[in-house]
Formats: sequence, C-alpha cells, structure tokens
Amino acid sequence: MMLPLGGPEGHKGYALSFAVETLAAILPGLGFGVDPRGRHNDGAFILAFDPGAFRPLAQFKADVTAFAR
Repeated sequence: MMLPLGGPEGHKGYALSFAVETLAAILPGLGFGVDPRGRHNDGAFILAFDPGAFRPLAQFKADVTAFAR
C-alpha cells in the first residue's frame, strides 16, 4: 500500500529541511541552526543546469508550455 510522503507520521518536511540546511548553511561554512549570540547563519544554494544537456531544448520548452496549460 502506498503511504503518504513521510509515512504515517507525516514528517514530509524533515528531509527537505535537512537538505536545504546542509546545502545552504553547512556547505558554505556558515554553521547551522540559531546562533545564541544572535549571528545570522543565512546562506544560499543555487542550482543551475542546462535542460539541453538532457533532451532537445525545443521539445523541453514545448512540454513545459503544455504542462503549464
């Protein structure tokens, strides 16, 4: 039987939160969580890719347009 994302407990946001914190805070060396001294541990992670590396760009654009409609 298919269970909802996160199982019966419904912790679906935990893994996403963990991934974001790891990539945007720990990877650039900003630490994690809340600093008790009030320092902000704000970071960013940007992922950029070329859709044309996966498939013909024109077909990708046509599929995105159809999906949006």
